[in-house]
This record gives sequence, structure tokens and C-alpha cells, in this order.
Amino acid sequence: NDSDTLDVIRRITRDVGSAYQVNGKDVRARDVQMLFADASTGAHSPALVRQGQISELINAKPKARRRILEEAAGISGLYQRRHEAELKLKSAETNLTRVDDVVEQLAGQLAQLARQAR
Repeated sequence: NDSDTLDVIRRITRDVGSAYQVNGKDVRARDVQMLFADASTGAHSPALVRQGQISELINAKPKARRRILEEAAGISGLYQRRHEAELKLKSAETNLTRVDDVVEQLAGQLAQLARQAR
């Protein structure tokens, strides 16, 4: 995005639910979430420190502290993308296995038809 500003609009209707726009373009809710995760902004932004949050960070368990630091570093959105990529990869591997089974079955039929043609 070349612009210095970002317009995010959420419209809520009874029939459809929520509809989102970013700079006038229709987008999915996930796209808006990823936009804010990549920019490390939003409701849970590490740039906004509320009262008592520092003591929570000091007293936090290592996993919670790591999550906060990852959000501050701007890499929290990468985990969601990685998960989606892993799901796509698993689906592709399943499809490839199914295609291999079909090819094997067709090869058997082809061999049988070749014998019958002789």
C-alpha cells in the first residue's frame, strides 16, 4: 500500500452479517485480521500499553511472554499463514495420493485392454 493512511470499514447488517472494506476494496475478515497482525496493530497491539500490563509481562509465564514479544516483533501473523500453508500442503498430498491411485488403476485397465486387442 503506497498510501500513508488506511481506511478500514466494517458494515454490519442483519441479513448478511459483517462486510469489510480496506481502502474501498471488499475484503474478508481474515484479510483484515492479517493486515493488523502484520502491522502489529489493533486491539491487542504491543504499541498500546495499558495500566498494569508491565507487571503482567514480568509475572507472565514464558509462553505468554513469548507471544507478547512475537506480537511486538510483528511475526504473530506468520503463524496463521504457516498453518494455512500446512493445511493446503496436506490437502495437496492427499489429492496426489488419490491421483496416483487412479493412474495405477487406469494402467491396469490399459494393460488388460492391450492384451484383449492382441
